[in-house]
Amino acid sequence: MEKSNYLELLNSILPEEIANFIYDLFNRITDRIFHIFFIRTMDDVYSQVTGTNSKFDDFLKIQDLVKLIENEQQPLFVHIHWMGTNGGLFYPREQFFSAGTDISNQNPWSADFYDDMILEFDKTIQGIVDVLEENNQDDNTIIAIGSDHGQKWVANKRLPLIFHFPKGEYAAQLSKNGQNIDIAPTLLDYLGINIPEWMDGISLLKENNNQRLVFSLDVKPELAQNGDIENTKNVEYTPPFFFSLERSP
Repeated sequence: MEKSNYLELLNSILPEEIANFIYDLFNRITDRIFHIFFIRTMDDVYSQVTGTNSKFDDFLKIQDLVKLIENEQQPLFVHIHWMGTNGGLFYPREQFFSAGTDISNQNPWSADFYDDMILEFDKTIQGIVDVLEENNQDDNTIIAIGSDHGQKWVANKRLPLIFHFPKGEYAAQLSKNGQNIDIAPTLLDYLGINIPEWMDGISLLKENNNQRLVFSLDVKPELAQNGDIENTKNVEYTPPFFFSLERSP
């Protein structure tokens, strides 16, 4: 039985979220078992993310998205993880800030190459908006843009969290603390769908005067930002990655 048939079978007898969880868990366990017994090698996702961008072509994802916008007749939910801005090496299709610098000889975490990738992301978002407008879907689409972290290990900067609702609804700039866990509740609230109790986030569309405490713990009274790390520890792991709290730094 093919994997898609397994998922269809699970969905026929279990709630969708439970079926998807069991399906994903089964696939992960079998991948690890096959790797341990040398039946099939697991993908080294860490090297894929930290290596060159050859394994992650963001524009292939955008091409698939455009096809969906142009051809799909049913409502869509699409999540795209943009990899181009992950360092320390960057591979922009066009060099603007880094013009004149050989891309193959760039220094890790180059600000110019990083800015090129940010510009490339901005242009891509504009391209998606243009496609939505051309297909008369711009007033029928919500766009959410978030980030999981800032540049390198910077932890004291506010990260952008942007929502674009149809016809400019809820257009505002908020100063209160928002989190990535607020994205799903905000979308559900806009769509008039009850927010599950197990979700820790809140809808950013509602007035909420309750304070949201931010807790941070430092081991040294020093700020590390855009510099070199000292006293590092490299720990070698062979996939599958079963990390050790004792061995890990």
